[in-house]
Amino acid sequence: MEFAAAVHRHQREGKLSKTNAAHVLDCFQQDEQAGLWHWYGLTQNLLNEVFTRFQSMDTGLFVRTNDALHLTCAFQQGFESIHSNDRHLLAAATAFSLKGIDVIP
Repeated sequence: MEFAAAVHRHQREGKLSKTNAAHVLDCFQQDEQAGLWHWYGLTQNLLNEVFTRFQSMDTGLFVRTNDALHLTCAFQQGFESIHSNDRHLLAAATAFSLKGIDVIP
């Protein structure tokens, strides 16, 4: 959902044509069908962990719901780092015991 929303935003902002946006989404779906992406279900355990993380983190830290889900999934799956160019997600990584690595330094 978040990926589709990002593609839509780039189309809305004029960074992607309608044709290019459709191509990007088609490639994403092909990658998904090929098994490149692994989806983790929304479980009570995952929700409890997200809730616990929000309770324990610094109140000045800006963390969006989807970022908290991504970071919690990464932590629960045993990852030590997360790669992104999203400054908010990267800033929140340490609150989830992860190292945030910028893919476009």
